[in-house]
Amino acid sequence: MKTLCKLSFLLLFFATFTSYCCDALPLSTHKRWIMDEATGKRVKLTCAHWVTHAEPMLAEGLSHLPLNDIVKQFPQRGFNCVRLSYATYMFTRYANVSVSETFRSLDIPEMVAAIEKHNPWVLKMTHLHAFEAVVDSLDKQGVMMVIDNHVSLPKWCCLYDDQIGFFNDRHFQPHEWLQGLDLVAHSFKEKRHVSCHMYRHEKIN
Repeated sequence: MKTLCKLSFLLLFFATFTSYCCDALPLSTHKRWIMDEATGKRVKLTCAHWVTHAEPMLAEGLSHLPLNDIVKQFPQRGFNCVRLSYATYMFTRYANVSVSETFRSLDIPEMVAAIEKHNPWVLKMTHLHAFEAVVDSLDKQGVMMVIDNHVSLPKWCCLYDDQIGFFNDRHFQPHEWLQGLDLVAHSFKEKRHVSCHMYRHEKIN
């Protein structure tokens, strides 16, 4: 059988608010439903995917608009949730590397100039602090987040031979994957609107 590369089923999910929507927390599950613990009512997540796992290790769009202007658009457009995808290495290997250093290594000066125009402060930050700034901005707007480990090596996925898909692939070592999950959990455990997710894209035959 021809080998396929299965892309992620993104928790995304442009569901229509047909009954009840809120951002009251904490949430829990009952069978297959997500519930508001305070009211016992069902919560419907309407999530958008915000890419942060690609090579620059920076939330996309910061070269086009100020961060807060981007974040305000999610609730304005009917989204109560954002999936932030990240690369494990961003936390385990590059957390303390500055955003400007990474962009210099990628040799994309036009992108640096655009970020300097709209979000100049981000270039001086480490990747961890830049990611935290995105989380904080979403948190202040009351937008729920699924912080999702999408890949290990920062890049767009998914090819069968990319070595990032399953245990003991070159870029998916279990000990470093667990280390990354631990770092993310500890970094954002106090954030009221954050949930962590351990999805990995999967290869099937």
